[in-house]
Amino acid sequence: MLAIKRYQGEVSKNKSEIYQIMQEIIEVENRINFLLGRTPQTIRRSSGGFLQFKPQMIPTGIPSQLLQNRIGSNSRKT
Repeated sequence: MLAIKRYQGEVSKNKSEIYQIMQEIIEVENRINFLLGRTPQTIRRSSGGFLQFKPQMIPTGIPSQLLQNRIGSNSRKT
């Protein structure tokens, strides 16, 4: 009997966590829509291909070269 009560407690806890996560998703979607100037709506997304995505490598160079590329650098010619 105690095991059943523990199981029911875990199920209830997980349901409340799912509800909380769904609320957070809605809040983030609303913030994104606000930034885009849209009315609140769901944002379509898919996770297909997410794990296969490989970001491009950024050429780094040496630190002194990177400093020359900074905005407002005195060594840049305008």
